[in-house]
Amino acid sequence: AGLGRACVLAAGPAWSVRELRAAVEAATGVPAREQRLLAGEAEPRSSVRLGELALPGGAALDLRCLRRPPEQAEWLEAVAEDSDGDFLAEAPRNICADREVVLAAVARNGRALEYASEALQADREVVLAALEEDSLALRYAAGELWADREFVLAAVERNPLSLRHAVQELRADREVVRCAVQRNGLALQHAAEHLRADRSIVLAAVEDDADALRFADPELQRDMEVRPAGVN
Repeated sequence: AGLGRACVLAAGPAWSVRELRAAVEAATGVPAREQRLLAGEAEPRSSVRLGELALPGGAALDLRCLRRPPEQAEWLEAVAEDSDGDFLAEAPRNICADREVVLAAVARNGRALEYASEALQADREVVLAALEEDSLALRYAAGELWADREFVLAAVERNPLSLRHAVQELRADREVVRCAVQRNGLALQHAAEHLRADRSIVLAAVEDDADALRFADPELQRDMEVRPAGVN
């Protein structure tokens, strides 16, 4: 919902979004934490200065201000100060299903994904944000995501060993497996059998970690061009 009435403020390019929110609060009585200032569809960070949002050619900057429900605003403020990620454990069901609150929570502590609604545990953006903060959050991701190629590629970039959760089809996908083994050679153990017999894939894995050779096809284990120097 909007703020309910027009509000005209004189703000310079040096103002931060935080300062603009404070001015809106002073003019309208709407608490800063309940305001959503939008530049287009994006909500700029509080530290961003208005001059950084300027449009090409000197066109006027059009900011929209929407009002958050007070309960949502309170929880957003709470999770922003929660370093342990446990705040959502006590949150009501509607808050655990609130995408904005959960995104803020997992950005602070990826394992807060445990308390998200089932729908959000299956939300690609939410889960990847959690994995970005803590790779162990993958244990709370919905199983259906591991059949989503785009998600699995992004997941193995963050945690290569998460390849083990992918469906068989994706563990047999050359690009997905290469992405994983280049970052952690030991991910080779989770690749499909034919890729563990693929010279280029095995070389990429062994280049990262010589110990990955033990997961390769026996014929490649005996290949002196594949075996790292010093490995018997």
